[in-house]
Amino acid sequence: MAGNAFDFELTADDKASREIANIELALNKLRPTLTDVREKLQLGNNETASSLGIVGDKIREIAEFARHGTQRIGDMIPPLKNVGELSGKYLGLAAKVGGIGMVGYLGGQFVSQLPEEARKATDIAQSAKSTGMTVAESTRLMGTLIQRGVDENDARGSIEGYYAALNLAIRGGNNALLASIRETGGDIIKGKDGQVDLTATLRRLEETIKKVPEYRNAELQQKTGLDDNLLRLLREGKLNERLALSDKTGLTRQDETVEKLNRLDTKLNELSASWTGRKTQFKDSLNRFFADESVVDILGGVQDMLTYGPDNAAIMKTLGFSRGNEADILRWAYNTPEFYQRLGNVSQIAVDFGLMTDEISNEYAKWQKQHRPVKNNPYSLADNATVPDGWIQDREYDPHRRGFRNNNPGNLTAAPNTTGQDYGNGHVYAKFASMRDGLAAMSRQLLLDADKGITTIDQLVSKYAPRRAGNNTASYIRLVSQQTGFEPLQSLDMQDPNVLAKVMNAMIKMENGQQPFSYSQVMAGIDDAINDPRWAGARNPDRLQMQREKQQQHRSSRLPLFARDIPTTMNGSQIVNAMTKALTEALQTSANKATLEITLINAESGQKQFLTTETTGRITTAMQYP
Repeated sequence: MAGNAFDFELTADDKASREIANIELALNKLRPTLTDVREKLQLGNNETASSLGIVGDKIREIAEFARHGTQRIGDMIPPLKNVGELSGKYLGLAAKVGGIGMVGYLGGQFVSQLPEEARKATDIAQSAKSTGMTVAESTRLMGTLIQRGVDENDARGSIEGYYAALNLAIRGGNNALLASIRETGGDIIKGKDGQVDLTATLRRLEETIKKVPEYRNAELQQKTGLDDNLLRLLREGKLNERLALSDKTGLTRQDETVEKLNRLDTKLNELSASWTGRKTQFKDSLNRFFADESVVDILGGVQDMLTYGPDNAAIMKTLGFSRGNEADILRWAYNTPEFYQRLGNVSQIAVDFGLMTDEISNEYAKWQKQHRPVKNNPYSLADNATVPDGWIQDREYDPHRRGFRNNNPGNLTAAPNTTGQDYGNGHVYAKFASMRDGLAAMSRQLLLDADKGITTIDQLVSKYAPRRAGNNTASYIRLVSQQTGFEPLQSLDMQDPNVLAKVMNAMIKMENGQQPFSYSQVMAGIDDAINDPRWAGARNPDRLQMQREKQQQHRSSRLPLFARDIPTTMNGSQIVNAMTKALTEALQTSANKATLEITLINAESGQKQFLTTETTGRITTAMQYP
């Protein structure tokens, strides 16, 4: 074997990595020789060849660390270039292998475990305080259980639990336990501070237990309050020996060391909290960036390109050259020759390229004042005999307000049956094909909330326009309450269309600054929300059916003189003739207008749909009926 021995005097300098590789090469040369004596030489339970293989692997790991970590470790701790060590049974070999690779490896391993050791130190310090002992006393006693194979946390639990039970007993909280311990011949020993001296108490119990037969362990546990771990320890009869062994084997921790680690744990926790705070700040910065109006406008430009195609207005909005609804104004200006001709040459060119100028903005404002539309409402307030008191309807309104131009008077951000999206104010608003759909969507949302028990103005508005979304929720609640006459905390029957209409009337006014809809129009939207299957999604089916039936009963109670039941057994021509006759008779007896109401009943499912319109309206249905 002498001819194959190796002896390196390794100087830990910048050539350490190369020398480590030489050591690995020497180990490889040893393996063939060891094949003949593998039955004779063993290290622990592993064969020499296998063990040296492990050494080789470890050295390769260290060499790799040295190659990649030399500069970093050298910058941090230059004096450590001459230190190196392997642990365990390879200590002799490690003495030959010094240098920065080994320092970096062991340093990295130690640092990675340091936070865990600091956390454990905090647990140890807290446990010692909880049991009225010093850290050394507490860990020495825990060590007696750990020597017997008890997990550290379980050992701590046994010590803390028994101390708490004994301390309660000496303070009169468990006289039965104190009496039982004394009955066995033991006692609870107190320290100078009047607290339980747990170690002395266990020594006293150990002497007492020796006199009690093993078969009485269950009775003994019941009388002394000892758990399984502590009972087995005392039954062994070697408490003092194990306490001494705790000191000898390092299980006893020193108060000063644990206190330093405890302070380190506190600092690490503070550092972790600071790091979490920094990450949160960074995320908030990103969120603020992406929630910025400019980013929202860019997304709106992308939506415009998908909706209108890549016209110049959409492209410039995507590139960030226009904000808010400027792209909509420019697109309108391009398609409105009368307005376009009012502009100067420069502004006309700007419109062509999708860019806003001051002249365009000012001329558009003038145009809006000159052409401000008056709501041409086919259902005037005077014609609505059932309009509730306090109903607000503005006869003039600005159709370019977000809620009106999107056919979304409730400014909903999510709903079924939408036709697109509109970006602004940090939100994404839904668009609908018609204003009636928008009213139906708003009705459905409030009915969904009512199905969930949200029935007061305070609850409805707090969910509909929460403060976290930038709304003045308190003012919103106050104004809706004042306009409807309902108290903020008054429970409302939101399933009643009349109540729902009053609430919507006030909320539309709050959302848009104007409320241009007649009572009949709002009620038509509510009727769709209840009876049109397109809006039934997510509604409570039982509540929805009850609401439909209740509405039908209400209608039946006020059917006009010329109501007609038209069976579907008639052919198409007969149905048309019968409907025409009934409508003609009604119109002839009505001075100004008449209401046409049709109930469709599906013969297979029994589902009903109610269609209501005025003389100037029309009836549409998405349901298939025979």
